[in-house]
Amino acid sequence: MKPKSDTRCKKIEGYIGLEAEKKLLNFAKMYKLTKSRLVAIAINNELDKETPFKVDFTLPEGIIEFSYAHEAGKIVTYMKGLRNGMSLDLLYVLRHDIGVPDADKFLAGFAECLQKEMLESYVAPANVKYTNSHDTTLYRLKLNNPVVRKKVMKKASKYEQYQKLKKEFGDA
Repeated sequence: MKPKSDTRCKKIEGYIGLEAEKKLLNFAKMYKLTKSRLVAIAINNELDKETPFKVDFTLPEGIIEFSYAHEAGKIVTYMKGLRNGMSLDLLYVLRHDIGVPDADKFLAGFAECLQKEMLESYVAPANVKYTNSHDTTLYRLKLNNPVVRKKVMKKASKYEQYQKLKKEFGDA
């Protein structure tokens, strides 16, 4: 028989990035606390803020072409492994795993991906399990049809080539 849960606490499940988990494990060892207690402390600290859980996901406008090509390339590379795409807020949370830890550079790189039409947005289909999923905007690579796939992959390789040349010759 399953033990009766304490009604003063509520169990919550979720996912975090691999880099976040590594850091969480380090803090767990350092403070000799469980991961779940650290997450509870983090949530408590967030709730004590004046505006809890407030993150500005506004994408910068008018960015100079290729100025965030390196970041855009990392985002595209990461998204290659995603079958159904992902929302901007979750990608933002995973930016350390993507390889773009700086929040502003991540958002600028994401904006460049959209500007170069490497990503497309779509509304998530309704999901009974998650009540607000029907109005969530997801992003995926434009790889569904072979013509678009070829274009996107060509742009991604151009980004890589641009970064290699930039490294070799500097910002001359």
